[in-house]
Amino acid sequence: MGKFVSGWIAGLCLLALACQKIEKAQLLGTWKAVAVIDAGDTIAADLSQTRLSLNQDDEFTYQQTAREVFSGSFQLQRDILSMLNETAQDTFRVQVLEIDTDHLKLRMNHDGTERLVVFAPEK
Repeated sequence: MGKFVSGWIAGLCLLALACQKIEKAQLLGTWKAVAVIDAGDTIAADLSQTRLSLNQDDEFTYQQTAREVFSGSFQLQRDILSMLNETAQDTFRVQVLEIDTDHLKLRMNHDGTERLVVFAPEK
């Protein structure tokens, strides 16, 4: 019985962590991509120009390459970050899996496959 209760309590703690609310202030700033994980495998990609910038006025800029830049407005609801690309009038949603002072991990659907992108704060 004790193992069951301990497991149940541990499960509730994990659920509470998974449902924690992300604060907008935690996301603000410029983040540089450091890793992309596609279906569990790390992709060898040039991430040297990939940046995500979020500001206090709910505006974002996502730069993938020197020529590929998207910008618009964003909203944060719990752990879901919605970004409206104003040029294409398309909304892109990602889940904030982890965030602290040294990394940001986002989960997204890329052509039907789970993709994780890990960012570090730009200094």
